[in-house]
Amino acid sequence: LETELGAIEPRLAEFVASGAGREIQLAQERAAELSGRLETIYLRNPDFRTADQVPDDVQTLRDEIAQIRGRVSDLTQEYLEEAVPVGVDGNSAAMQRITTLRRQLAEEKITLSGLEAQRDVLNARIAEYEGELRAIPRQSIDLAQLQRDRQSTERLYTALEGKYQEARVAEQSELGYAEVIRGASIPHAPFRPNRERNILLGILLGLGLGVTLAILKTRLDHRIHRPDDLRDRGLPVIGTIPKMDALIQEDFNGAERITVDGQSLDTHLVALLNPMAVASESYRALRTSIQFSRPDVMVETILVTSGSPSEGKSVTSANLAIVMAQAGRRVLLIDADLRRPTVHKKLGVPREPGLVQLLFQDEPFNPEVYRTVVDDLYVIPAGAKAPNPSELLGSKAMRDLVATFREEFDVIIFDAPPVLAATDAVLLSTQCDATVLVASAGATKDYDLDHAVEQLHSVGAELIGTVLNGFDVSKAYGYKYKYQYRYGSMYGYGHDGSKAA
Repeated sequence: LETELGAIEPRLAEFVASGAGREIQLAQERAAELSGRLETIYLRNPDFRTADQVPDDVQTLRDEIAQIRGRVSDLTQEYLEEAVPVGVDGNSAAMQRITTLRRQLAEEKITLSGLEAQRDVLNARIAEYEGELRAIPRQSIDLAQLQRDRQSTERLYTALEGKYQEARVAEQSELGYAEVIRGASIPHAPFRPNRERNILLGILLGLGLGVTLAILKTRLDHRIHRPDDLRDRGLPVIGTIPKMDALIQEDFNGAERITVDGQSLDTHLVALLNPMAVASESYRALRTSIQFSRPDVMVETILVTSGSPSEGKSVTSANLAIVMAQAGRRVLLIDADLRRPTVHKKLGVPREPGLVQLLFQDEPFNPEVYRTVVDDLYVIPAGAKAPNPSELLGSKAMRDLVATFREEFDVIIFDAPPVLAATDAVLLSTQCDATVLVASAGATKDYDLDHAVEQLHSVGAELIGTVLNGFDVSKAYGYKYKYQYRYGSMYGYGHDGSKAA
């Protein structure tokens, strides 16, 4: 008997410490946890405890608990069979009794393990509920405070509502403060408005309003519109070029370019395409003004610039070069606007070779390379794109090149960049006998013009005057008659590029 007991007890202790015993414990803990969750649901919904039809989540809990308990039962049976084997001297009554007791002991241990798992779950829930119970007094205090605030607010609202109703009643019962000054009388004759007085008042008001608007427009508009606007700023006006839109529409059907002798020209070259037009005569008048601007100096180098871009300096310089060439002088037009050159496009010549190539080459200057369709007119385009235009135009090579040009030509005209856009024009103006500043009618701002003049004067440039470009004579009182006379177009080009007979 003692031998049999010694064989059973080690096996029992070994099995308890084995993985099977641990698996039973974990399964019992999981079953206890799920049972606790299910019990919580039953407390909130008592009918679910005995009902057959329950929500899916409740049924899922039931099924999982049953599955775990079945697993525990299977593991328990396996545990008992291994821990307490049957068949060891089974005829001994004492041995049978001991085996039965050992089996009962193992079962009780398993039951104890399940109860301990339930105890742990219940203890956790008790701790949770105790925490909630401890928080109840604070919540009760907050609830009491909120209830007092609600009651106070309700009393305040009731008082305000009563005062509001009293004010409405008082407003409805108020008779007002109106006083009868004179009783209304029935007129004995129809009333008619004083038409003469009303017309006079309307005229006076209209004149006053018109004068006020005119003054405001004059004060608020900073654009240059008329030659007098330039003279008022102390700037001599040496030329006024009328607007060419109507002329281009009439002669060239509004085309921007026209082909002459196989060369594409800009239709704004009116001095070449229509020498008898009013605009052409304006350029000839500009030529005369420049020639007599400095009686003590022969003007050979002329710089044409503007304050801001798109004011017509390139068109002005090109037409000025044409009328000077037409006067029998040998003229060189140089596109010194190395940043945004346009002269080669207007006269239909290649951009290269140009001024940049001449500044870097060592070969002698050959004027025949730059001859144009206009007799005695030569054009040097800008050439290749330069990374440092200001340094090139202010270099010794540029001064030497200008000296070479003076020996070859009677007049040299530089189409320079705008003064306010870069310092190129200011640098180049110091090498020229005369500087012409172009302003665009209705576009140039007076303060931009003043700034440009100030920069030119700061380097000692010979600013001989200004040219108002794009002047609309139809909108300027006192100028229309002067510009209405036309010379005809018998020597100009038609819109198809053919020369008139």
